[in-house]
Amino acid sequence: TGPKAQRYSLNDDDHNEKICSIYEPEDFELKNEEDPRMVIYRIYGNDVVPLQMKGQLLNNLKFTLENEKKDIGVVKRWVLNRVVEKEMEDKMVAVLEEHGYTEDNGSVVRLPFEVEGLANIALNDTDGFIEYATNLNLVRNQILEMGKTDPAKFHWILLFDGNQFLTEEGLNRLVSAAKDRDRNRER
Repeated sequence: TGPKAQRYSLNDDDHNEKICSIYEPEDFELKNEEDPRMVIYRIYGNDVVPLQMKGQLLNNLKFTLENEKKDIGVVKRWVLNRVVEKEMEDKMVAVLEEHGYTEDNGSVVRLPFEVEGLANIALNDTDGFIEYATNLNLVRNQILEMGKTDPAKFHWILLFDGNQFLTEEGLNRLVSAAKDRDRNRER
């Protein structure tokens, strides 16, 4: 049998139910405690002004890199999704490189903004432009495919938008729950 996506129901601290889909290959084997089993892909794209202030996603990226715990058994990948302004994309790459994340080591993925992609969108079609520029459904599917085919054979593939952040406690709980689930699957 092949891989499948399962839906999980989670409750936040206010008991609000959240539904998420997490990819789990059925043939996953835990080889040892040190094997990477979880990857978090974060998607950063273009600021949507006035919903966000200009530079908001860059600030969110910096905040996450400076405040989210590292070295906890979670691989982190950063996806730059069709960033329109080359200068902004360069700033994001520079910040990621300062923290050891690069295209060369596979932790940064750039999905380029291509002007040619706009050719099929009418000049007055604002929704069409935003859909092309944000590309969220397509990029999420691409990320799932990247995670599924990654040589690390991740068991848990998590997709976060650029404004999502995990506290140390939240990250510890997430990793602990995944490890417990992996151990129980082996029995």
